[in-house]
Amino acid sequence: MLNVSIFSQNTKLGEDLANNIPINISKISIYYHDPNPNRFLLFKEFLENCHNKFEIINLNYIIDLKFLKVVLNYIEGSNNSLKILGVTKLDKNLNDEESKLLNRIKAKGIKIMEFNSIHDIYIYKDI
Repeated sequence: MLNVSIFSQNTKLGEDLANNIPINISKISIYYHDPNPNRFLLFKEFLENCHNKFEIINLNYIIDLKFLKVVLNYIEGSNNSLKILGVTKLDKNLNDEESKLLNRIKAKGIKIMEFNSIHDIYIYKDI
């Protein structure tokens, strides 16, 4: 799995990253460290520009309507290779429209998982 940590607020980075990932990379995890509104734009640019061969896309982003729409567009434009989508705060109460979109994504055979459950490289523990 390609693990990417981003500290920049440059939203163009999402597009640049997407355009430079080789097609043989099928699993990616992106951790965006800055909790500002640019996080959505970075993930949006990434999903709108990346190749459609990913099996796992793991993003530290909280599910919301605009994000689910972008994810669904990616899935519908791909060749159904996506098997797992990692996001954060799956226990969030969703509104009706968010629930419907999430169910449409799941109906396409995509498993939705908590970001940190896919692997624990971003969990820091005291030793």
